[in-house]
This record gives sequence, C-alpha cells and structure tokens, in this order.
Amino acid sequence: MGYFCHIGDTEETTICCPGKSNDICNEPRVPGIGQAHLNRYAFAPLTKQCLPFIYTGLGGNENNFLSRASCEATCPVISNPCANGEPAAGSDGQYLICSTSGPNICPIGYWCHVGADIAASLCCPGAQNACILPVMEGTGSVTIPRWYFDRRLRQCATFTYTGYGGNQNNFQTLKECQERCPELVNPCSMGDPAESLDGNILHCSALRSQCPASYFCNIGATPETSVCCPSYGQPCLSPLALGTGTASLNRWYFDQNSRQCLRFTYTGLGGNENNFLTAEACMQKCPILRNPCPLDSTTTNNLVALPKCNVQNAYSCPPTYWCHIGGDADTTVCCPAASDPCQLPLSQGIINDNGPYTRWFYDRFSGSCKPFQYAGIGGNQNNFLTRNDCVKRCPEGKPIAIISPISSSLLSSSSSSSSSSSLSSSSSSNLSIICPTGLPYQDENAIISHCSITNPCPVNYFCHIGADILTTVCCKVTTFMSPCSIPVQIGHGMGHMKRVYYNVALRQCIPFIYSGMGGNENNFLTIQECANKCLNDESNIIRYFDTGIIGN
Repeated sequence: MGYFCHIGDTEETTICCPGKSNDICNEPRVPGIGQAHLNRYAFAPLTKQCLPFIYTGLGGNENNFLSRASCEATCPVISNPCANGEPAAGSDGQYLICSTSGPNICPIGYWCHVGADIAASLCCPGAQNACILPVMEGTGSVTIPRWYFDRRLRQCATFTYTGYGGNQNNFQTLKECQERCPELVNPCSMGDPAESLDGNILHCSALRSQCPASYFCNIGATPETSVCCPSYGQPCLSPLALGTGTASLNRWYFDQNSRQCLRFTYTGLGGNENNFLTAEACMQKCPILRNPCPLDSTTTNNLVALPKCNVQNAYSCPPTYWCHIGGDADTTVCCPAASDPCQLPLSQGIINDNGPYTRWFYDRFSGSCKPFQYAGIGGNQNNFLTRNDCVKRCPEGKPIAIISPISSSLLSSSSSSSSSSSLSSSSSSNLSIICPTGLPYQDENAIISHCSITNPCPVNYFCHIGADILTTVCCKVTTFMSPCSIPVQIGHGMGHMKRVYYNVALRQCIPFIYSGMGGNENNFLTIQECANKCLNDESNIIRYFDTGIIGN
C-alpha cells in the first residue's frame, strides 16, 4: 500500500500516511477530526470545481490542497461556460447546476446556460430578453444542435452551438423557442416578406404602401400581418384566394368570368394581389364590364350572361327586355324592364370612359324628338341612334299628357296642402322622375316631405336638392358606396344648375351642370362642401367600405 504526504497543522502532524489513492480527484472532501482551522481546497467531482473548505488538521485524505492553483493543476476542473462573469454559486461555494426542464434555481440576474453535459449547465450572469439577442455559436469545440429566434424574420431557426459562451437566445427544442418567443406566421402565400436595408420586415398599410418593386401590400388583420409580399403576375388575372388565416375581412376581387368586382371574405393570411379594400379600388385596377343598364333595373351579377343585341337586330331581345345600344359590343346588351320609351324622361346616363355619344330622345312635353349627349351607360329606353328612329317609335306633334313635377299645376297642388310644405301621395306619381331610383320618402301618413338642414332624411335616404322646393326631396340611396366614390350623374331634367362632384380617380372636386332631376349623392352645391366631405380625410372612402383592418 502506498503513502501520501499529510500536511497538518504542525510538524508532528505533517507525516506520510498510508492509503495513497489512485484517483485523488474523486476522493470525498473530508474536514477531519482535529481542532485546527486550516484553509484548504478540495475538488468537487460533480461540478468539477476546486472549492475552499476548512480542514481541522487530522484525519483527512489526499483531496486536500493548500491552494486553488495546486488543486486545479491536479484535477480536471471545468472551464467557465459563461460568456461574461462567473457562474452563480450556492452557500457552500459550489456552482448551481440548472436545467431548463426543471424549476428555475438561478438567482435574479442569472440565466440557465445548458452546456454539453451537466457540469457545463450552470447559472450565468447577465440575464436579458432572449428574443432580441443575436445568435451566438459560442467558443467551445463541441457540436450541439440548438434553436434560436430570428428577430428579423420573427421565426425560430436551427444553429450549431459549440458548448461554451453564447447567450440566452439558445434553446434545446423548437417548442421551447416558440413558447419563449412567439413567432410571426408568414402572411405571404409564396416567398418571404420584403426587408428594409437594416434587415427588418417591411410593413405597409392601405394609406402607406411603401412596398418595393415586385412586391405588393398584403393588408392583413393586424399591423404585424400587413407586410410587403412577393408579387406573382397581374392582380386581375390571379384567382380568388380566401387565404389561410382565421380573420373575417370584407374584401373585393375581380372575377374574370363575369368581369365584375365581387365581394368576398378574406382570412388575413396567404392571399394574393386580387384583393382590394373597396369595390372602387378593384374597378380602377381591373377591366370590369360596366353595367350598361339603368341603375334601377334588375340585372344579374354576371353581366356576361346578359343577352346580346346590336343596332341591326335591336328587337331580338327576350320579352320584357330592351336593347341598350352602347358605345361598343360589351355595352350593347339586352336590359330588363322594358317599357314605353315615349313615356320616359330624358336620361343622359353615367359618364363613361368612351362617351359621350350624340343620341335622340322624345320630349314628351313638346311632343318632338331632340338630340342630346348620351354618356354611354345607364340612361333609359328613351334613347335613339337617329332622329328617324325616334320619330318612328314616338310620333311627333302629340305631346303626352303628363304633368311636369315643376309645373304650375303641381305648384298649386303643393300650395293647397298643409302648411308643412308637403305633397300628398296623390302627387307622388309626378315626383317619380325626380329621384334616380324609386319614389321619394313618404312618412306614415303618405306625405312626401321636403328635406333641409333642419329636416334631414331618414336612414338609407339622401337629400336630393333640386331646382326648387318641389324637387328637394328624400331619395333612396343608389348604392352602398361612399358618395365620394360613385360616378357623377348629370340627370334628366330641364334645369341648368352649377354643381360640384368628386372625381375619385383625380382626387379632385370638379364643377358640372346638373339638370335638376335624377342625380345621385355625388352632387354638392359648392366646392367647399365637396372638399369637406371627400378631401379632408383621404381615407374616408376606404373606411366606408371597411370600417377597420379586421372587418366585421
């Protein structure tokens, strides 16, 4: 049996003792049985540290060193795995061994560094928000697969950790990473969102796109999902994409079959460019087939399905239909609700990109055919290509006995009514041509009241301001759109009134001449009134269609 040198408190206790060990570093720490108080160091096999202890001078073993240096020179101490500072230690001086799968035993300001083995899994100083730290591979020599959170892409990704150094952005599993740092689901259906020069994801909105070339703005349910996505092809040629999210957003898309902009519900993620906040935005971008029929006619959503007709075969339409002769083949179709054109008032239609066209109409008050400028779509059946066509259908020289809504007989009817300046329902037939659609509003007593600032119209009606009090009535709203986004209507009256309308394409308030009857809501008395309604808040049209990004 070998001997080892026992260094005691005195010369008498510093002697060669039997029992030399073959593995000093795995010997237990023995304080001894004497009365002395000696500062010594012992190697702790579990944490691979040389730790101080008090030796009593008698009964110790070889795991007993006069200095930390001599202990570390003899036993395989662990290298400090922390990038900065020393690991946290307990009251006994031993490093605190930690684990991310168990309770957090690290003191405040420390975080659990999980190394290649238990000895390197210690509490390191400098705890921070792991999700905002850069990835660090470390300074060791081992190869450990780990996960980190990519702050730029808002995604968890893999990397190789070397076992020493590094920081808190270091996770053993994908689940651990995702639980600590919530990921951003990629809103783009294909590819990744565009990035700025500093590597951050480019966000966008309906009012501020800021997307680079070859990208489009995916407007999601939240600002985080409203990002610039890669563009693939033309928006109007892309199919309908409902998306892969869980939101319910009111949107519009261009349907190639019907050549119409139709409403759909977008889920907020995974869509494409054929996705518009408003019908107006869709119509401005895509070559829609405008409905050439009058606004108050009942047509199918699929205008392609309307029967076709032509100038040479104008009477080929089905029963109850009439041939609308437009400026091209797309607008020359059979419209429903055929009636006697000679009984209808003049209707110049809705301003179209290709109009106006010189046409003829039958003036039922004078009993003669007269020329007018037709806008190209809308209007009514009292619309002839030539004077000869008009005369053939409506013989001249025989005025039709219909009272004008601004005639003196109607005025007397008004004056004989109640002091509230209202018209009875018996006169309502004469007022039917004032509004663009239907009759003016009647109260519970069938009285047609006239509107003003102090006498506003009920819900779903607007105040049509005509040439006089008789034509200033509450008319049904013509569309769900904002007044600022619908086309201007010149009307079909005999008046000549200066009005202003908002041109959504030019974003300007523009003067026009209103005829006094048959106009819609895009009709203002002054430029200031138009500007207050449509220009002061450029987002008003968008908000009319979608009151928020999330929708209803």
